[in-house]
Amino acid sequence: MAFDEIVCAGNNLLGDCLCTTPTVRAFRKMHPDAKLVYVVQNKPHCRVLEGNPDIDHVIYTDEFPVPDPGPSRRAWLQNLGIDASADSELRHFDIHALHRSHPAVFKDHLSRGFARMFAVSIDSVRPVVTVDAAHRDAARALLNGRTIVFGMHTTSPVVGKDRESTLKDWVVERWLRLARELRTRGFDIIAVGSPNDQRLESRYLRNFYGLPILVTAALLAEAACVVTVESGLSHLCHAVDARMVLIFSRDVPLEWAAPEEATRCRVIYDDPRFVTCERVLAAIKSVMAMRPADERISASTAR
Repeated sequence: MAFDEIVCAGNNLLGDCLCTTPTVRAFRKMHPDAKLVYVVQNKPHCRVLEGNPDIDHVIYTDEFPVPDPGPSRRAWLQNLGIDASADSELRHFDIHALHRSHPAVFKDHLSRGFARMFAVSIDSVRPVVTVDAAHRDAARALLNGRTIVFGMHTTSPVVGKDRESTLKDWVVERWLRLARELRTRGFDIIAVGSPNDQRLESRYLRNFYGLPILVTAALLAEAACVVTVESGLSHLCHAVDARMVLIFSRDVPLEWAAPEEATRCRVIYDDPRFVTCERVLAAIKSVMAMRPADERISASTAR
């Protein structure tokens, strides 16, 4: 069935928002003549959708959740300036609904979970992000020689096998030691995050928190390497195919968010408490030594 307009809506965090973009691309291929509107929260990270070639218009609002079908939905759409009388289709990307409707969702990549939710097929799980020359120029102005970017924060709690609530974060003292070790090797270190993330103060690194999200994406792409935990930032690295070392907690199934199509990535899949600086340094060296002929279709896993 053809639609005049497709309205996508989502109040997800950065990583989840990025993982909806392959499904949006599928909608565009299925309905090339439809107007595609994406309604998102008025959050800085949602600006990652700007310039997306599959989206005609982005509307920012905090009027969520999306109402049920019927008069309330039409009123909600009209209040956003969307013509509810048009032949339109509303697609709500709700991570909680995805969990409820697909019990085995953790056994596959989140992008495929969203695609199954709307019965479409996707060609790739790589997020779709557009970084232009202005974003790259802004990112390059922050670089100081060979730069390694740290993404130290995740806000997604996970439940370990012992049923205790755990986090996917790496040990703070090891971030500090890694920064010191890298500085002795001649690297500049930049830490990035949201304005609300707690900064790690150290003379071995520079903090650039709260950068425009697409400037952050360009910075990841321009860096010599990115070291990060599994988070929205790791999905952003995947989108721009940044050189990345990803510390991925084994309390989360690897299939859920592994950057399968990243060509310059090493994944350390383990309990973060047991990941040493030496392992991360070795993974950084391996990523930076990659030549085009060595790049693989899928990310390898360093164990």
